[in-house]
Amino acid sequence: MLADRFGSDRFLFTNNAGVADDGTVYFTDTSQRWGLADFPNDIIEASSTGRLFRRGTDGELSELVGDLAFANGVALDERQESVFVAESAKYRIQRHWLTGDKAGQTEIFIDNLPGFPDNLTFDGGHLWIGYASPRNPQVDRMSNKVWMKHVALRMPDALTPKPLRHGMIMGFTDDGTVAYNLQDSTGAIASTTTARVFNGSLYIGTLEDSHIAILDL
Repeated sequence: MLADRFGSDRFLFTNNAGVADDGTVYFTDTSQRWGLADFPNDIIEASSTGRLFRRGTDGELSELVGDLAFANGVALDERQESVFVAESAKYRIQRHWLTGDKAGQTEIFIDNLPGFPDNLTFDGGHLWIGYASPRNPQVDRMSNKVWMKHVALRMPDALTPKPLRHGMIMGFTDDGTVAYNLQDSTGAIASTTTARVFNGSLYIGTLEDSHIAILDL
């Protein structure tokens, strides 16, 4: 066990992690209100209780970024000068600087993404974003309507908004330029939560399917 609480509060939903060369672990705590079994509720509610933590090699925990809306994927940049974190419920990626003139500062790296960003990796000079689903019009409509959120949280599971079967992976350069926009509207590869480069190929994992996709870059 590396960590199961911060202070006196036990973690409900730790999610993704990135490990630096020196063994420091950067990880997300998705929500302080909902656990894994109820993850859609946190996206609907958008309570912004997610956090990004650092676990030092001595075991000490520190909170780097708070108030994240469904804190998800984590990835260090190529030089390990900053760490990226996905905010799924706000369709954006934040960047927290670890070294340099901006050390300790957090800024929006990419905003208004076309889907729910999930896991992040930084390989081959690109930040790869796997999307669990494109944006859902139902979720967007209720984003600023509290009464609609209350209704949605009380609906049976069969009636709540569901992910769309549409594969989507994007690769960004370090300055935020889109280098790859890969999509599969057939649904053959969908809920594309992970993308990783290995030996010149992009390996794409999914949340629900029993297969992966391999793309020669």
